[in-house]
Amino acid sequence: MKTNSTRSMGAVAALAVFAGSVHAQPAPPLELAGRLFERSGLAAQLQPVADMKRVLAWLDGRVGRSMTMAEESAAGKLTQENMQAYFESEKLKPADPQRARLIVELVAAVNAVEIGATLIEAMSLGIAVGMDSTQPVEKRIGISNLRSRQRAVMPPDKLRANMSATFPAMYGFVYRQTGDAELAAYVKFNNSALGRRYNQAVTQALTAALTRASVRVGEIIQGVPGKEKI
Repeated sequence: MKTNSTRSMGAVAALAVFAGSVHAQPAPPLELAGRLFERSGLAAQLQPVADMKRVLAWLDGRVGRSMTMAEESAAGKLTQENMQAYFESEKLKPADPQRARLIVELVAAVNAVEIGATLIEAMSLGIAVGMDSTQPVEKRIGISNLRSRQRAVMPPDKLRANMSATFPAMYGFVYRQTGDAELAAYVKFNNSALGRRYNQAVTQALTAALTRASVRVGEIIQGVPGKEKI
């Protein structure tokens, strides 16, 4: 199973392979899920322990397995070519308002737009902070000014509007082989109090991890000869 990649798929499709290396060897689903909780820091953030056990139990159930298999299958396949082929095939099918509604509800249930925007902003700012930290103190821009620059280049409202327009099609591709009943059950889980706590814990863990990694990337970029300095 791919518990934290499940949420990263919901937020930023490119992060679907976040935990791919964990699945190199066969292992019971709950064991794999446990490793992911430990690696991402979710075990410390999703409290009480009963919450974590309930989430893992749900993900190990029939619907949970089906949804995570769909997400795992889509990892690495969200290319322009595959998406275009999917769009073309959808044009040949009759309109399905119920399916479209379920997809929109799932995007809303997992708070995908806000999560995705938060992750992108965290990565972007982290890289900038890392690059800035390598400068002499008197030349540093500072996080406040870096954040202002980021918002000017990547306005928060525009970023979220772009994601709102993109995610339904992306989700349609990811769950293209998932039945409506399973999709409805997934929406229900994510709208539950437990599902909301789980999504929040995943978002916090991924944001923290990506911010730390992005700062390091910024430091490395700034140290590469020939790279433009900030």
